[in-house]
Amino acid sequence: MTGLRSEGKPPQLGIDVLVHDIKNVFNNISSSIELCKIFLSDSKNTDNVSEQFYIVNGQIARGLKLMSNVRKLYKNDQQSTPKIRTDILAKLNEAITLVKKSFQDKTLNIKINSFNKTIFVDADEEISDVFENLLFNAVLHNMNIKVDIHLHLTKIQKGDKTFLKIEFIDNGIGVNDKRKEWMFKENDKKSKSGKGMGFGLTLVKKIVESYGGSICVEDRIKGDYSQGSNFVILIPV
Repeated sequence: MTGLRSEGKPPQLGIDVLVHDIKNVFNNISSSIELCKIFLSDSKNTDNVSEQFYIVNGQIARGLKLMSNVRKLYKNDQQSTPKIRTDILAKLNEAITLVKKSFQDKTLNIKINSFNKTIFVDADEEISDVFENLLFNAVLHNMNIKVDIHLHLTKIQKGDKTFLKIEFIDNGIGVNDKRKEWMFKENDKKSKSGKGMGFGLTLVKKIVESYGGSICVEDRIKGDYSQGSNFVILIPV
């Protein structure tokens, strides 16, 4: 993948994005600690303290996911794991369980709508990283009290190939049209601010493409990006 160095040394852009994301995590944790100090001065505010602990827990989970993404992105690109028959719905449910544990301060409504009760594709354990990162992003970039994420699974035909189509539809802040144009281009200069793919989506793209698939982002409601996003991945069946 262009921009990923097989010798394991991250490019400067990668370091800048990493530092930016780590600062955000620690700033959020620091803010929660300061609020806890204020709330603890009044015994009536114990519920508020508990809420801040949930937020800190979520930020720690975010930081751990970030470190995991970086490690996997900069491992030797020549390494490849054998593809095996993988239960997609089982992996999705595992990812949903992890995300719910990581964001106990948020009300998460995550539903799966599938054309079949069991769906298998040739993949590997890294498919879990795809699902976890897309779900983490859907939660992190959502300002609503209730986070709605709808996972829609269908089977489509493109030419002579059959693909599993998985849509991650959310009610978050959305992705504007200009950003859609360069969101999945790692080398685009507009990504330097950390507002491009980031490590999570870069890893998702890398993994999905290793399966012979693809990823793109659309509006949840066509023509109005502010109503939420729809991240669509295609994986060959």
